[in-house]
Amino acid sequence: MTKNKIFPQYSIILFSIFLLIGCAPASVPDGIATITPETTSTPGPTATAIILPSLTPSLTITPTPLVPDLGQALFSEGFDDITFPFNFWGPGRIESGALILEREPDYVSPPNLWPYGGINKMTPVPPGVTTVILFKKTGNATFNIGYHVGDYSTEKVSRFSYNSGRGTWDIYHDSTLDVEEILARKSDFSQWHYFSITRSANGDFDARIWERDNPENSFSFQGNLGSEWGALEFTFFADYHLGSLVLDEYQELH
Repeated sequence: MTKNKIFPQYSIILFSIFLLIGCAPASVPDGIATITPETTSTPGPTATAIILPSLTPSLTITPTPLVPDLGQALFSEGFDDITFPFNFWGPGRIESGALILEREPDYVSPPNLWPYGGINKMTPVPPGVTTVILFKKTGNATFNIGYHVGDYSTEKVSRFSYNSGRGTWDIYHDSTLDVEEILARKSDFSQWHYFSITRSANGDFDARIWERDNPENSFSFQGNLGSEWGALEFTFFADYHLGSLVLDEYQELH
């Protein structure tokens, strides 16, 4: 009877030990990596960035007019480097923020005194727009400055310009052989001078030259050259002979 009572007690103890062994985590053999499953979550709505428009207005820098009371500057060139919308011929260099058109030292003057070098804007100046340029010359330079259009190789040229060598306003009536000279005056342009010119759609021309630091030293032209002159696609030009021509600022105003 005692034997039968003890057996169930051992059975209970053995069964408890078996349960403990079966529930213990199995050891991982050396050299085998374990992979832990990543925790997954229920995806939520994707956040979208909202870009708000800038409340700061864009600023357009308007050049300061070279000469007050001539209008707002539409185009300005300071000749700080050689990237400008002008063609030029003859030697040229940038120095102290100015374009110096200077002849070569060994240059020999041709018999016909044709200008040695110059500059010409690539695009026309519309009627009603005023061109202003700040310039001076060095040495014995003489120059022409104004508007022109046409082809010099065929002598078919319309031009209004100031001739410093003769001290005249020169008007080319569709030909380099038909030049009208209107007396202006000669001047010493070794100091900085302004040149301004405006033409209307009706052919009115208004040109003026004055010393920058002495505005009273000036002379001008006002006249009508005919309605056909209002429709021509004039471009600004300046050419020189001997010495050099120095251009510091160029503007178109309206």
